[in-house]
Amino acid sequence: MRNQSSRGGQKPKLIVIHTTEGHDRPGIADLLGLAAFFDNPKAEVSSHVANDQEGNDSRMVPDSQKAFTQAGFNSVSLSIEQIGFAKFSRDEWLKKRSKQLDNTAAWIRFWSKKHSIPIRHGQVDSAGRVVQSGTIRHSELGARGGGHHDPGADYPLDDVLERARRG
Repeated sequence: MRNQSSRGGQKPKLIVIHTTEGHDRPGIADLLGLAAFFDNPKAEVSSHVANDQEGNDSRMVPDSQKAFTQAGFNSVSLSIEQIGFAKFSRDEWLKKRSKQLDNTAAWIRFWSKKHSIPIRHGQVDSAGRVVQSGTIRHSELGARGGGHHDPGADYPLDDVLERARRG
């Protein structure tokens, strides 16, 4: 994967949840396409992992490296790209994408153990500092995180964190 760089000595403090704003297709072709896009130097973006509705996942950037997906928070974050849309309702996430949410929870649990990131809702301030380590929606990073709206207001972060704790 070309679109990555050194963390500059920073340790991960946040796990950031994203959506690709792209359609999910059966099988792993969508994950392979996303990996190819992230490997294109012109894209200038990447993520640590990605997953799809079926619960398939793909490792893209090693934890030791900085992925290019949260702007000013890249050096202190691990990122999960979920193939799907920020417009999904809570009901759609919970009823139609349960395997994807289980996979996301498994990554949160794995990273929690590996990097001592608590399984809780993270928090940042407007100055771009991590106030509370944990898991956070990309949208909660504000302008310093790129000003994105994913994974959407109805994303069931509470449910995903509970799945990670139960695991």
